[in-house]
Amino acid sequence: MISRGDLIEAKLKYVTINGVNVAVDRLINVYVNGEHYTTLVGSPSSLEEAGLGIAVSDLLIEDPSLVSVDIDGDDIHIQIKSMDNVIEGKKASIEDCGILNITGGRRPNGALIEWSKILEAIKDFSGRTASRAIGVAAHSVGLYDESARPLAIVHDTSRHTAALKLVGIIAKLKIKPYRHMVVTTGRASSDIVVRLGMAGVPVIVTLRGPLDSGVRAASRIGVTLVANSRIRGVGRRFIILTNVHRVRGYTGNGDSGGQPVNE
Repeated sequence: MISRGDLIEAKLKYVTINGVNVAVDRLINVYVNGEHYTTLVGSPSSLEEAGLGIAVSDLLIEDPSLVSVDIDGDDIHIQIKSMDNVIEGKKASIEDCGILNITGGRRPNGALIEWSKILEAIKDFSGRTASRAIGVAAHSVGLYDESARPLAIVHDTSRHTAALKLVGIIAKLKIKPYRHMVVTTGRASSDIVVRLGMAGVPVIVTLRGPLDSGVRAASRIGVTLVANSRIRGVGRRFIILTNVHRVRGYTGNGDSGGQPVNE
């Protein structure tokens, strides 16, 4: 699945029942150095990337070479070579939307991105989602560079687990995402914003409406959060909610919707 230079796609597992594609979801237990750390809900695929995503975004391991990930059925076993390198965050429960530890780790820089390129990425991503591409009701998340070129697409039954797998791909391929953006079908809750922000992603776009926890987290760690306001009768109009200074060419009207609000 992982290859440099080509579009990376982390697919999900699904079964076909009476002609309908149905996504497979499982409870996925995660262990760190033999101790139970958390339980995820998600597709039982690309689990190595999910484990690496946890190590980088939850445990704040900046050097992926210190981490090994083994998969046993639907269980993820993360081995950290030296626990002295761990700045342990809150142990997330299933489908947790809570604030993670944001006292350490990498944070996005002040790279500028053109508003027109964000809109191009949104348009491209809309045709690559699980529902459009494979006809499965699931979440998708995509990584795009500053020219709106798609680099990685992840599908999962959970928006939280999809974000973890994308962080794992970024870490595994040693991608420097400081001039990149992430587009997601799921609402941007605080855990998703923090995990992607800690991986160095400066711009996060959700096709859904925002969550207050996500807006507050984005403001706190310096992420530019773009959300679809879903103005009835007008169609999709995307609004920058935090850190508008990072985006060039945004006027707050037309395709973008209303004016940004910065905390």
